[in-house]
Amino acid sequence: MKKSCSRPSLQGEEVGSSCGLCLPPLESFGRGSRRAFTLLEILVAATIFSVVALAMGLFMVGVTSRTAEGERIVELERDAHMLVESLRRTFIEAMEIHIPADISGAGPESFTAIFWPEPFMDENRNGVWDSIGASGPCSPMECFEDLNGDGIWSPELRPPVSFWKDAVGRLLVSEGGGGLASQYFDPEKGYRLEEFSVSGDKSTWVVRFTLVAPSSSLTPGGGNDLKKTVQFSLPRRAT
Repeated sequence: MKKSCSRPSLQGEEVGSSCGLCLPPLESFGRGSRRAFTLLEILVAATIFSVVALAMGLFMVGVTSRTAEGERIVELERDAHMLVESLRRTFIEAMEIHIPADISGAGPESFTAIFWPEPFMDENRNGVWDSIGASGPCSPMECFEDLNGDGIWSPELRPPVSFWKDAVGRLLVSEGGGGLASQYFDPEKGYRLEEFSVSGDKSTWVVRFTLVAPSSSLTPGGGNDLKKTVQFSLPRRAT
């Protein structure tokens, strides 16, 4: 059955015309294509989203942990190097090394450095600051570190310095031979010494230590402690 559609004439008259099926109202378009999501589709979409979010989260955690681990390794290497340089300077400038340290209860993993009045470059290595006979940039006198700035090698003694490892692995330093000591490393870093030893023969000192940094909380599973073992030797001053 055909519907009758009308259109206005040029004079405003209604003219009937026969047409096919009349077009439905515009608002009816699209109604037939609309449908609700099924429960299965919602579950699949939620599963995909969860997997993507989990993968992104694991990736970010991995990147963060690797970055933190790298920073810890660099920091441990730097601090171990600083300790080596500090010990090396102490041995070079020392007049005597006492093992164990001259500290009550210090134990065998310790030493005390007794210094010259003012440290100097003992070019002929006779243990005496000579006013003549030296060569090099300090000629004719041997070089020395002018601690009090008076321009001469002063006879006042520098206070001794002691290094030792305590029962919980902290590296302690005491100046002046008293009982007061401070930690060499910042306590917040949580470093501990697994090993600290000084040995040698008539011509060489051998220093060895193992520095341990605690595992990071950013590493999945807690991670492992970082360790840095260093051993170095120094010529022993003839006496």
